[in-house]
Amino acid sequence: MNKKQSVRELLTRGTFYLHQKQINQPRSQVELLLAHFLQISPSELYLQEDLSFTEQELIPFKKMLLRKGRGEPWQYIVGKVHFLECSLELNHNVLIPRQETEIFIHQILSELPSFPLNIWDIGTGSGCMGIAIKKRRPDCHLSLSDISINALDVAKENVKFNDVEVEIVEGDLLYPFTGRKAHVILCNPPYISQGEFDLLDKEVRDWEPHIALYGGATGREFYGRLASQLHLYLHDQGVVYFEIGKRMGSAVANLFSVPFWKTKVILKDWAGHDRYLCLRS
Repeated sequence: MNKKQSVRELLTRGTFYLHQKQINQPRSQVELLLAHFLQISPSELYLQEDLSFTEQELIPFKKMLLRKGRGEPWQYIVGKVHFLECSLELNHNVLIPRQETEIFIHQILSELPSFPLNIWDIGTGSGCMGIAIKKRRPDCHLSLSDISINALDVAKENVKFNDVEVEIVEGDLLYPFTGRKAHVILCNPPYISQGEFDLLDKEVRDWEPHIALYGGATGREFYGRLASQLHLYLHDQGVVYFEIGKRMGSAVANLFSVPFWKTKVILKDWAGHDRYLCLRS
C-alpha cells in the first residue's frame, strides 16, 4: 500500500529539493506551488499540515515542483497572478507583472481627471495596465495594442476573465492608431540594454519573452522611436506615462525635446530609482 505524504512532509521535502537545485527562497516557492495545488492561500497551508495524499494524487504537484527546479518562475507554472483588483492569466508570451507596475498604475489613477478619456496602453502584453485602469474607470475608452499576436491572445483572455470592455488592436507602437488621438497614453516598453541583459536574474533572462525585455544597445531604442511622433497622437493637455529603467530618467526625458511638451517629470520607485516618466502637453 502506498504511503501517503502529509502537507508538512511535502513542504520539508520540496524545500530540500529546491535548495539542492539552487533556487532562491525555496521554502516560499514550495508554499506558493503547494497552495495552488490545494487551491488555498499560502497562509492556510499551516492549518492543513496533517492533510495527506497518495503518490498518484501528488503527480500534478510534483510536475510543478520539477518545473520550478529547472528555474521556471512560479507565475508561469500556476498560469495566473493577481494584479491590483485583477486576476490575470499568464504564459511565456508575456512579462510577469511587477509590483513597480502596480505603483505606476496607482500613480496614474490618482492623476486622471474625472471626465471620460481615451486611453491607449501601447505594448500591453498581458493587458495588466489597461485592464486595471478600466476596472477602476469604466467610463473611459481603453485601447490595448501590441505587436505580438501571441501576447494579444493572452490580453484577450484577460479582458474576458475580468469582464471589461476594451478595444484590442495589433501593430507596432503607434501604427495601429494612425489618424487618431488619445488623452492618455501608457507605455511600458522594452528597456533592458545589451549590457544589462546578461546581468538579469536567470528567471527573467531565461524564461520571460526577450521581445518584451530587450530595448536595444542603450535600452532607449523604443523611446527614441516614439519621441519624434508621439506628440502628433495626443490631444492638447494630454499625458503620457512611461515606465523606464533605473538610471535612465534624464536620458529618456531628453529625447522628448519638441516644444509640445510643457512638463517632463521623472518619478522614482520605493527603492529610490528612476522608474516612471510623465510627459504633459
